[in-house]
Amino acid sequence: MKEIIAEAGSLTKRYGRITALNNVNLRVRRGEILGLVGDNGSGKSTFLKLLAGQIFPTEGEVRLFGAGTERELVRQRRRVGTMIEAPGFYPQLTVERNLEYYRIQKGIPGKEQVRDILRQIGLYERRKTYGKQLSLGMKQRLGLGIALMGEPELLLLDEPINGLDPSGIIEMRETLHRLNLEKNITIILSSHILTELEQLADEYCFLDRGRLLKQISAGELAEECGSCIEICVSDPELFAVSLEKQFPGQKYQVLPGQRLRISGECAEPERYSSLASQSGITVSALSVKKRTLEEYYMELKKGGRES
Repeated sequence: MKEIIAEAGSLTKRYGRITALNNVNLRVRRGEILGLVGDNGSGKSTFLKLLAGQIFPTEGEVRLFGAGTERELVRQRRRVGTMIEAPGFYPQLTVERNLEYYRIQKGIPGKEQVRDILRQIGLYERRKTYGKQLSLGMKQRLGLGIALMGEPELLLLDEPINGLDPSGIIEMRETLHRLNLEKNITIILSSHILTELEQLADEYCFLDRGRLLKQISAGELAEECGSCIEICVSDPELFAVSLEKQFPGQKYQVLPGQRLRISGECAEPERYSSLASQSGITVSALSVKKRTLEEYYMELKKGGRES
């Protein structure tokens, strides 16, 4: 079992009457990439800021590397790199000078780390470029470089690919993959681009209006979003009974509009239409579908708001 290096216990943050984060419990294991999924205002940035110590919880607790007291957390946060909201750098300084400034601020010995980071983030050739002259993608990479100063074991990244063009997104994705695989850096990141999260994350946390809807592994999510069969029949209830008899243990869900969604290990589609015919049920439509991450999230949100 991998070490748990970040943990939230009944974590709640209120601003007056507004609850930004509501009783969140989750764990992050060493070496994972955890993707935070949620709309604006769902609590993603609030959660990252609480982990980073930029704000403090109203209730509940944060634990980092096993530490939970404020004094211990201050010490353990030296092992954490952050890029939350806009990357913080000085536009009048060059890329190299920006990193050198943060190296000195953090009391990190050895100038060679600056050049190592420049190579890691792909900005070595632009090291003499002023911050104000950088493209958005380069600014994001510089922000990542600042977060990497001090060789953190945990990275907290808020929308690191937001606003990037396709090339910038690919470069950022490859950089994060490399940092995770080669340096075993644990990464928690949020993103609105869910198709990109699917290519990065080992674990997902779905948030809505400050509540944690679900924490699920990439493997479990792939199963949930795997191919399914949707069938529209004249008598859904009778078809469900026949389905349970003919295919014991088959996962299915009755949907509006006289439809059923059959998921998990499915038989050939023709076997379900034959089953309906044998039971005297008319099939008006049958299709093989795959749920997207967006559809899965929307269904979670709908279920959470109805509960």
